[in-house]
Amino acid sequence: AQIALMEETAKLGDIQALKEKIEKEEGRKIRILDVGCGIGGASRWLARTFDAEVTGITLSPKQVQRARELAKEANLSEQTTFE
Repeated sequence: AQIALMEETAKLGDIQALKEKIEKEEGRKIRILDVGCGIGGASRWLARTFDAEVTGITLSPKQVQRARELAKEANLSEQTTFE
């Protein structure tokens, strides 16, 4: 259910079109800020789906640590940052 919600939100925000515009006009990956990221599930999905650079922010140091671990396991450490 969460993935379906993220897919619908990405469509509504037209993230794919924005990604393509930034890549074409600025020659870089799209950057996304995920506020309230928890353990980074949406951040990892965004990084993987849109080949994006994602920064996730959460208040919990334990969630930051777990988000980093999960990103590493998913080979997304280079594309994600958690604070």
